[in-house]
Amino acid sequence: ELLSTPDGGTISIDWAPSLEQLPADSTPTLVLLHGLTGGSYESYIRALVDHVTKVYGYRCVVFNARGCANTQVTSPQLFSGGYTEDIRRVVKHLRKTLPESKMMGVGFSLGSNILMNYMGEEGDQCEFLAAMSVGNPFDMLGSCLAIERGWFTRKVYAPAMGGNLKKVLLDHADAFKNTNIIDFDTVRAEVVRMRQFDDQVTRKVYGYETVSQYYRAASSATRILAIKRPFLCLNAQDDPIAVDEILPRDEVRANPFGLMATTAHGGHLGWFEGVSNPTRWCTKPLAEYCAAIFESDRRSVSKTVPAPSDIRHFVDEE
Repeated sequence: ELLSTPDGGTISIDWAPSLEQLPADSTPTLVLLHGLTGGSYESYIRALVDHVTKVYGYRCVVFNARGCANTQVTSPQLFSGGYTEDIRRVVKHLRKTLPESKMMGVGFSLGSNILMNYMGEEGDQCEFLAAMSVGNPFDMLGSCLAIERGWFTRKVYAPAMGGNLKKVLLDHADAFKNTNIIDFDTVRAEVVRMRQFDDQVTRKVYGYETVSQYYRAASSATRILAIKRPFLCLNAQDDPIAVDEILPRDEVRANPFGLMATTAHGGHLGWFEGVSNPTRWCTKPLAEYCAAIFESDRRSVSKTVPAPSDIRHFVDEE
């Protein structure tokens, strides 16, 4: 389903099951946000969608950012780690379409940074009952510096991410043809790594004076304390992108709604098990957390007693 934004942009959402297969009702809904230049086709997205729809019977909706998953860029704006208006529009659309469905969100990598920013901005007015943050970089400046510091990450990860971003931009260059925001000659000739792309493109599109200013402003670590819904953060200590040293442990510990789980291994959105046919073992505990939230009160939205902001879940009618 394609959604239009006030600036003339386009975002898309993928339903599982489709509304034809499962018409609007009170079935709980999990909203998923993909990582950098990803989409609903990503294996980590599909694994969780498959599990929660088949095992628990929930509904899933994947938010595809501008330019991702074959979504056309129709205005001179791409996605960014700090821009939350698009996910806010998706949530409002879902609430209108599914007025009786309880919702929660799960984000992966950059998508989890966007989700946590959104949760913090919404506070106790958030439509999501809870959220799961998976492989979140949290501190985008710290993450970028760590990537630039390591030989392997600088030579492999940074060019891979920068190349993906550059491809999305150049594939949709027509959306910027009537503006002078971006110097496309410089982008084509000089942009290789992610930081270079964010300096030449992202920070200019969003009006930041420096790329570091953009990274600092977009970092979800600064909004952890403002979140007023239960949330689970899952990170691997050997993650080369969301590095262990920048995880906001103190902030999560200080927030009574927060829980951080770290594993010794797992890399960036890895957590694989098995040899001949490896699968992500993290899918099952993420689905179990989702079920714990939804099953705590299966009544529809209109039949649920509103809980005060200092209560973690729902107040029982009796």
